[in-house]
Amino acid sequence: MPKICRSFVIATGCLSPFFLTGTVYGISLNVIPSVETVQVEQSVNVDVTITGLGNGEPPSLSTFDLDLDFDPTVLSFNSATFSEQLNLSGLGTISAVTPGTVSVNAFEISFDSPQTLDEQQLGDFTLITLNFSALALGSSDLNLSVNALGDSSFLPLIAEEVNNASVSVVPEPLTILGSLTAIGFGTLFKRKLS
Repeated sequence: MPKICRSFVIATGCLSPFFLTGTVYGISLNVIPSVETVQVEQSVNVDVTITGLGNGEPPSLSTFDLDLDFDPTVLSFNSATFSEQLNLSGLGTISAVTPGTVSVNAFEISFDSPQTLDEQQLGDFTLITLNFSALALGSSDLNLSVNALGDSSFLPLIAEEVNNASVSVVPEPLTILGSLTAIGFGTLFKRKLS
């Protein structure tokens, strides 16, 4: 059932340019890391948010299918948590997170009625929070690709803006301090020998 529903939504999203035109409402998708710099072996949460929907009025969101690209030499994907804004009446959703080598795919479809979504959903909210571990020093871009967005009636929505981000992995402060101290003592010892 989940694979059939997901395939239907993706097919609808792919075919919609031929049969339907998505409406532009000023919707933005945003990638927001909890911190911009993290140390090796620490974790970082990355929120994917949507803004520009109606607040208690159409348009609302019933489904999304997104890919978040990252550098696997710098970050490693751990887990994901979906928000409750597509599950307002407690009927549940179909959702899936599929990690790949260089990206994570996140998909969710609501069982809520169009009326519930249109009347109760917030205009701005977090779609999903992804958790990553820092593997090695460096910087990783976090680039979001939109496969599909659907309103309360599963008609396509268009994200007018997609705002990406990046995370840098830096050495621990004590490591830097220790290195500088060692260099300082080495220089001092060398001068005394001279």
